Amino acid sequence: MSFRLDVKCCFCGGRLDIDEASRCIRCEHCGSILKIIRENMPTYYIRDSVLKREVKFLVDRHLKSEGQSLVSSWTDLQKIYLPFRRVTGTVFRIGEKHEEEIQYDSEGNEVGRKEKTSLDIKIVQKDVSFCANDEYDWGLESLGVRSQTVALSPLDNDSVDDASFMKPTDRPEEASRRLKAAARSMASIGLGDRSKTQLDVVGYEQMLIYFPLWIGWITTHDGRFVVQFDPVAKRVATLNTGEDMLPQATSISIEGRVIAAAHRCPNCGADFSEAEKSIVYFCDNCRKLFRETATGYEQVQPRFVGTDESDATLFPFWVFDVESSVYDGKEELLKVFTISHLKTGKFFIPAFNVTNPSRMIRLIGQYNSGTSNLKFENRIERRYNFSDVIMPQSKAKEMIFPLAAAIAASRGYRFEYDSPTRGDGMAEPDLVWMPYKLEKYFWLDQATGAAIEKAAVGI
Repeated sequence: MSFRLDVKCCFCGGRLDIDEASRCIRCEHCGSILKIIRENMPTYYIRDSVLKREVKFLVDRHLKSEGQSLVSSWTDLQKIYLPFRRVTGTVFRIGEKHEEEIQYDSEGNEVGRKEKTSLDIKIVQKDVSFCANDEYDWGLESLGVRSQTVALSPLDNDSVDDASFMKPTDRPEEASRRLKAAARSMASIGLGDRSKTQLDVVGYEQMLIYFPLWIGWITTHDGRFVVQFDPVAKRVATLNTGEDMLPQATSISIEGRVIAAAHRCPNCGADFSEAEKSIVYFCDNCRKLFRETATGYEQVQPRFVGTDESDATLFPFWVFDVESSVYDGKEELLKVFTISHLKTGKFFIPAFNVTNPSRMIRLIGQYNSGTSNLKFENRIERRYNFSDVIMPQSKAKEMIFPLAAAIAASRGYRFEYDSPTRGDGMAEPDLVWMPYKLEKYFWLDQATGAAIEKAAVGI
């Protein structure tokens, strides 16, 4: 899902190689702690270092491998940048799965077969990419995994001066439609009655990526051709007969920016510590906690269950007060709490990284079954180890209804609702912290990341 970004340090101009999800980083050149700011829909482009002569050589090698005549003349060879939209989201799928159950007698002999129906629950991260220009028969339909293996550079005015960019001809809404269509196609695999499948996609994130593509017009003994060459994979994408003319390249307006800025405490001016993917930061100097906002930082009161464990790590949760809110769908949500044996009107959603989203069902189910007696305190007596806050509040709100439906399905009940955004109008959530001892409870460090194994709170 993730990819690499090539961003410049705002202090020394050095290049920063960061992960797509990183929020802040230490510059390897000057040692500054930097915050990564993404404004509007980020726009990137992929650099390539392939020269014209190398393209010509590789095209000839392709023709030779295909048993075709080599190029006798090149009419033209130019590089363009083709727009691709990439959209990601969290897919919730609840459907009926039909399996045949074999019945045996006491001696182990088969005596019959019976169809068994169960609710099948999947929560997965999914992303799609597609070409956003339909003015020509381009040889690339999607980016595939290439955006995960090469660095994406934020597009700025300096990088577009001498380049030919093809304009997007679709609407941005097309990206979310395609992601949902891909999710529906995925949902059809392994399910019995697809008409009864409940599907939601939440947490849409979109970006625009310009991909380099070489276009050449060649003549061989076999005729005239238009060749499209992919410089990232270093291969011929298409070779078509004719002399098609390209659509007109255009100047583009850059609406989304990605920049590195100073990352300092607004209260005392000290640098924050490095927390690559967090949206909440603790100041070691003035001992205050701050959260990212659209305009900077705001102070957060760290409410958590008191602990005397010096080596405990505090893990963040968004807590929505369902009973005290006034919004459309409240009665539906409280009803699912009842049928799922959830004993509290507060809904806990983990704000830290959960590598396997399906495990959120068990974790949330346990918290929402018996957290009414937890006592949260507003105090900092010493330096606690705060785990990164990964999930933003807006995404957590979108996940309330589909998560509630998934918990109900895990306990044998089907909960229907209209939209994953039915939580609009719900009161703003609290950010609370639960202390865990890593070696004692549920946190397991794996090569693929951190995964929740079981829920247990140290109180």
